[in-house]
Amino acid sequence: MSYSVLVDIEGCPHRWALSEATYENVWSGRGYPRTLQFAFLSGVVVHAALQTIVSALTYAGCMSQTSASGITVMKELGGYTAVLEQTIEKLLVRYADNPRARHLIDHARRTLNTQTPQLRTQVQNFVLRANLTGSPAVRRYSRGASPIRERTALTAGMYTELAVLAPAIGWKARLDLLSLTPEHCAITEYKTGAENELHAFQVRLYALLWYRDNVLNPHARLVDKLAIAYRSGDVPVPVPSAGELEILEKTILDRTAAAKRVAAQSPPPAQPHPDHCCQCQVRHLCATYWSGPVQRQLASPGDSLRPFGDIEVEIERVYGPSSWIANVIAGLPRLVGQSVLLRSRVDGLLLAPDMRLRLLGVHIRFPDAFEEIATVTVGTLSEVFQCA
Repeated sequence: MSYSVLVDIEGCPHRWALSEATYENVWSGRGYPRTLQFAFLSGVVVHAALQTIVSALTYAGCMSQTSASGITVMKELGGYTAVLEQTIEKLLVRYADNPRARHLIDHARRTLNTQTPQLRTQVQNFVLRANLTGSPAVRRYSRGASPIRERTALTAGMYTELAVLAPAIGWKARLDLLSLTPEHCAITEYKTGAENELHAFQVRLYALLWYRDNVLNPHARLVDKLAIAYRSGDVPVPVPSAGELEILEKTILDRTAAAKRVAAQSPPPAQPHPDHCCQCQVRHLCATYWSGPVQRQLASPGDSLRPFGDIEVEIERVYGPSSWIANVIAGLPRLVGQSVLLRSRVDGLLLAPDMRLRLLGVHIRFPDAFEEIATVTVGTLSEVFQCA
């Protein structure tokens, strides 16, 4: 179990099951392929670039990025912009075999490249605030390659992207930054998004897993400093005592047992909620999401002002070279049972009468005094799935 898996199952067991299932007829990758979510890409790039730079500074034993050795390391890396450009390419390569995302790679690259100056500022701000000890981690490492991480007791140093395992409770985690000195033991978690009270629980959980890793931490050394590094600054988190860690461990074991019980149901239940349904990566596969009661639950009075949405339609007839008349079967309650003009801005979209489709992220223009029916437009970021 990991924190992200626990949160996924607790948020919606059905979503987790659909996401992690096998889809051999879709692709050879793990789970259901994920589309590119542009709202989160920049945060992923910042986080990855930050790890690259902090790791390089750490392995060189730099006291700070502005020290002589720190400046040398940054020159060898090619500077912030070069690191960001390389990080963007590495990120996008992951989507090359993804049928939901590969057609968006060029668009994503252009978008991220235009954001590079802002991303550079964010990464630089994080790095300048990093509390480097100047004591390099003892491990075999060559610049340009991933470190070889042997699971042995850790000595003084700084460790980035450190995998910790707590087999006694069946948990694992990856720490953004662990700093060990003879006097202190600190964990720092980097967050590129908005502050969230759940982040404090997450780093306290990481303190427990470090405490329980009897290989990396054979003497059960306690953390004495926890911090969450946001764009706006570092936020300290109260450090749990040994007694508080025992209470936290019981809480985690109880939550884990409950999550496993619900995940073992066939199928696991759906838990629709406005906060996560509209961003769900597998909502087109979820019958619960498309049901009338849930769509009415998710609907809001401002739907007519919301430019994008999801609808299920059946094609009635061809209207033009890239347009069709379709009947709305499910989705936005205001449109269900009505005919709409469906248009496509995407080349090669071939639709025929009687085809049933689920359309995600389409632009919806409700009719005004001069129009009889709503217009639904399939754009570059929209998705079209044919129902079986």
